Amino acid sequence: MKKFARIILCISVLLFTIILQSATTSAEISDNVLLKEQPYPPGLQELTLNGQSIFGVFEFDGTRVFLETRRGEMISGARRIMDPTAPLFEIDLRISDENGFPFFIQTGGHGPIDEDWISPLEPFQDENIIVEQEASADNLLNCAAKMIEALSRIEFRSDLIPEHRAAMNILPIIKSAMSADESSDESYEDVQSSSSLAHSIEIWRKNFLFTGNILGDHSGTIAKTIVNGSACQIWSACNHGTCPGSGMAKKCSKTFTNRTGFCQPPPMCSSAYGFLPGQHICNDDSYIQYYRIRNNANPNINGGTCSDNGLRQYAPDCW
Repeated sequence: MKKFARIILCISVLLFTIILQSATTSAEISDNVLLKEQPYPPGLQELTLNGQSIFGVFEFDGTRVFLETRRGEMISGARRIMDPTAPLFEIDLRISDENGFPFFIQTGGHGPIDEDWISPLEPFQDENIIVEQEASADNLLNCAAKMIEALSRIEFRSDLIPEHRAAMNILPIIKSAMSADESSDESYEDVQSSSSLAHSIEIWRKNFLFTGNILGDHSGTIAKTIVNGSACQIWSACNHGTCPGSGMAKKCSKTFTNRTGFCQPPPMCSSAYGFLPGQHICNDDSYIQYYRIRNNANPNINGGTCSDNGLRQYAPDCW
């Protein structure tokens, strides 16, 4: 069955790789994010463009947040055939507070495109700072949700639609984190009673090619740092395709208590992405991301599931 699935996937690569390439157009030369002159919604203070990286500032009820995006490589036609709802590009997105703390980060492909996005985490790993961060967690998530709702009411330039859609797609994740008792198989209240700091991991999945589970899954993950019952930081890993929360279903989740520090960035396999022996697909990335949270240790990103001759067709389970 796995051999048959690999043959089908490789044929898809040969037949459809150039489809998306031929459909792309060059970006407009402008520093304006919006399609036309239009007023900012209430709370949106700034929305600027540097190359194809968007920077935004939004304030609600005394809380201010900062939005940044980075555009990565185009998702190939072959991958989009297997995952038709995948975005046009791998888009990274970060939302930070006024102190520079990134409380929401989404990666589209092989980890953060901008490696500087990781360095701001280091000063915040002190336990006292982590506990202090909990006090503002709910306000920050609420402000972020209001910002995304505000962005939904304005029209981006056509070449920046991938960034706009990436922002829209994170709204369910943020709202889920605000509704703590619905975000995990274990309620945050249970976590709070057993430990002040915990890490949780969710595995999200969708079928390849709308074929049920015949050919397998595309999967991604969401990792959260929970402090005294509040989600203080969220990492969303799209794993080269459709992102969690947008056209995907949560397969399972698990919370691990008695942790120290914020969740580390989700690990990614170092091998090339593909369906050939020695390569990896999204489910391999999801597996090692779950491994890191479960075991509180770095997985092997160079060997094992990342470079074996098997095909991990389906999203991993929570164990």
